[in-house]
Amino acid sequence: SESALRQAVDLLDACYFHYWQQKSHAEATAALELIFDMARGRLFADGGIDAPVLERYKRALAATGSSPVPFSRYFRHQNLIRLFALTDGVEGDAAECGCARGLSSLELCLAIGEATPGWRGDGFHVFDSFQGLSEPQAQDLDTSGMEASEARRVLSMMHRGNMASPLEQVRAAFHDFPGVAFHPGWIPESFAGLPERGYRFVHVDVDLYQPTLDAFDYFYPRLA
Repeated sequence: SESALRQAVDLLDACYFHYWQQKSHAEATAALELIFDMARGRLFADGGIDAPVLERYKRALAATGSSPVPFSRYFRHQNLIRLFALTDGVEGDAAECGCARGLSSLELCLAIGEATPGWRGDGFHVFDSFQGLSEPQAQDLDTSGMEASEARRVLSMMHRGNMASPLEQVRAAFHDFPGVAFHPGWIPESFAGLPERGYRFVHVDVDLYQPTLDAFDYFYPRLA
């Protein structure tokens, strides 16, 4: 049944994360592959899957210790990569604001690396507090208009420190891209004193209203 399959996936997901924490990378990768094999066609719809993007997604999951659940999240990441590809040939750096474990930043770096063999991460910037969310404000706690289940999900996320990942843990996943620049600190303070540069692509995923607005204010005038 679907319920039993979901339970099995949850159990495998816990095993995957345990192996990842123990640095048993072969076992973690095998558990991740089994999760996708079990879920294919049931929890994870096959329609519209871009096979190379999926393989890159799984590689980034395993490198960062990110969970593959919920499976529908893959399509958001696939869309991110497709949007990023539209900037091929455009001058400027690339950046992500709000990296958590580094999943989407690493996917973007892998995409650049595949298109540009020998690229070491130069011109890619990661902005994050590495302390999780800052204190949510009134706008972040306003769930008016949301379905009850969505409101509960949002409110369960909205607490200081949620989604924190240490800088050194995140940086370790980028060992193939030593040129990536990490900018730890709170937005907008982490923008202060940066050398002036243009950007071809910026992914803003900081979850809270004020740092999102501050990131837009900083990056929009600097976009190619």
